[in-house]
Amino acid sequence: MSDTPKTFLDPENRIERIQIEGRNYVLMQEPVYHKLLLEIESLDSALDLQRSQTEATSTAVKKLLNSKYTREQIDAVFQAPTAGRRLEMLRRFRNLNQAELAEKAGVSQTTVSNLESGKVKFRTLNATQRVLSALDVPDAAGFTFLMEDKLVENS
Repeated sequence: MSDTPKTFLDPENRIERIQIEGRNYVLMQEPVYHKLLLEIESLDSALDLQRSQTEATSTAVKKLLNSKYTREQIDAVFQAPTAGRRLEMLRRFRNLNQAELAEKAGVSQTTVSNLESGKVKFRTLNATQRVLSALDVPDAAGFTFLMEDKLVENS
């Protein structure tokens, strides 16, 4: 190692920049290294999830366009903050009331109402598939964006 002064890159002096034979290196304590690896893995997983969600959203939009929803309707649905609200919008775009949708899907009007109000979660209800089919929502498209109770941004 050279006699150059140590340059610490963190406030706790656990990461330092050193120079060996004219080349710069970063030296860190082993626990810092392991923590850094975990953070990188976590970021990589988050990036994979984001890519997957983006691909799913793109697929959903394409399938919805093919199932007679307009671009404006799809945009409005993707801006809805909850799964129940998205379902309600799709129902209204098909000019159906809850009873008509229930009949078309072969479920009770209470089921449709509970789905729209958020009293029943989409993941736990087999009737969801029939409701989505009755709304002309392709299966893959339906479950990618209807199941999350958060705002889905469409870029």
